[in-house]
Amino acid sequence: MVRRGCPLVMLLAMILRTLARPFPNAPAIAPTMLVTRKDAHPLAIGSTPLRDSAGKRPRVLLIIETSMAFGRGVLEGISRYLVANPPWSVHLDLRDLIVTEPEWLTRWDGDGIITRSTTPETEQKLIELKIPTVNLTDMFAGNQLPSFINNHRRIGEVAAEHLIERGFRHFGFCGFNDHHWSALRLAGFQKAIESRAQSFSSLEIGWSQARRQGWEMQQPDIVQWLLGLPRPVGIMASNDLRGQHVLEACRAANLSVPEEVAVIGVDNDHVICDFGGPPLSSVI
Repeated sequence: MVRRGCPLVMLLAMILRTLARPFPNAPAIAPTMLVTRKDAHPLAIGSTPLRDSAGKRPRVLLIIETSMAFGRGVLEGISRYLVANPPWSVHLDLRDLIVTEPEWLTRWDGDGIITRSTTPETEQKLIELKIPTVNLTDMFAGNQLPSFINNHRRIGEVAAEHLIERGFRHFGFCGFNDHHWSALRLAGFQKAIESRAQSFSSLEIGWSQARRQGWEMQQPDIVQWLLGLPRPVGIMASNDLRGQHVLEACRAANLSVPEEVAVIGVDNDHVICDFGGPPLSSVI
C-alpha cells in the first residue's frame, strides 16, 4: 500500500528569486512524485535576499488560499525560505480558492506578488499593475502570467503506474469538468493505461456546481457510475477531495475498498486522506 508523506515543499526559492528579475512568459513545471514515506523534506537554500539601493527589504504580497493542501504547502515553503533567507517583508492575504481579488489590490505598492487565487479577471488586473507576479493557479487554460504549476500529465501517469503495478486491468477516472488541471491529469492517466486497460470509463462533474449545490448532490451520479464499472477496478480521483467523494460513494453502494474498487487521489492532504476509512492513497 502506498504510504503518504508530508506536503512537498514548493520551489519557493526559485519563485522568490524570479520576482526580482525579468522572466519569460512561460510556465515552469514542478516535478511530481508518489510519496511512499513519512519523513520530512528539508529545504536548503543558499541564495541571498534582494535589496534595493537603499537596502530596504523587498515587499512581497501573498494571495494564497488555505482551504486546500496545495495552498498550505505553498505557505510552508515560503515560511521555510524566509527563515533561511531573512529579511523579507511579506503581506499575507489568506483566502478561499475562487474569490474576487481584494479591493485594495490595485493600490498596493510593493516589489512582487505570488498569487494562488488567480481568476482571468484578476489576472488582467495584475498585468495592469506591472508588478512582477508569479501565478500558482492552474484552474484555467491560457494563463498569461509567468506560472509555476505541477506537471499534471505526469501526475496522471504516476497514478496509472501505481494501479498497473497492483495488477488492475479495469480503470476509471473521476474528476471535474470545469478545472483545467483535472483534464490534464485525465489525459496523462489515459495515455499511461492505453496499452494495459481492458476497460476505461471517466466521470467528470463540475466543481462550481458542487460549490453551489453541495457535494452530496453529486453522490447519486458517482454511485451509478461505480455500479456500472467492471470489477475489480482501479480509479484515479483528480484530487483527494474527489477521492473522498468516490470512497463515500463506494460505501453508499456497498462496494468494498480496495478489493472491488481501489482509489488513488492527488495532493496528499493528510486531513482528507485520513478522514474516515480506509485511508486514501495519494500522489503529490
